[in-house]
Amino acid sequence: MSIKNELIELILAAGLIEDFISYLKNKNVEMDSLGSIYDVDENLIIDYAKEKKLIEEFDSEKQEEEQKELELEPRSIRPRTPPKK
Repeated sequence: MSIKNELIELILAAGLIEDFISYLKNKNVEMDSLGSIYDVDENLIIDYAKEKKLIEEFDSEKQEEEQKELELEPRSIRPRTPPKK
């Protein structure tokens, strides 16, 4: 399934269809020319999902900072516990 279809299903499951239609009207999308909600431009759907925080934008710098925070200290510095006899 494409990202577009997944986002539409997410919008429908969240009960945001009326809000989505209002969003499209505010973006001057001709609702009469659309045959289905699946005919909406993918970029509009992605922008709506980001605005409603249904998905997160992936910022590589932010992701790298989070990765550094989660890193453990290197093995060479960690104290070594001798095996039990």
